[in-house]
Amino acid sequence: MAADKKPILFSVDDDVQVLRSIRRDLRSAYKKEYRVISEDSPVTALQTLETLKKQGDEVALLLSDQRMPEMMGVEFLEQAKVLYPE
Repeated sequence: MAADKKPILFSVDDDVQVLRSIRRDLRSAYKKEYRVISEDSPVTALQTLETLKKQGDEVALLLSDQRMPEMMGVEFLEQAKVLYPE
């Protein structure tokens, strides 16, 4: 991870209103220590995580909705864990 980059709190939820609330709350509480990134699709979220990994970014937290149309939250987390096993 680059010295000037903060670790990331990453969330995914297909409900845009819920996602907006999560993002707002995380930023409000943790913006000094972390960057907050969110996606409304688990497929897009996995693509974003791949990009972050290639850039050497550290993900400190993965937060996922359980029930989403494209895949279940557990499946998303299993695939994300391949990219970020820590």
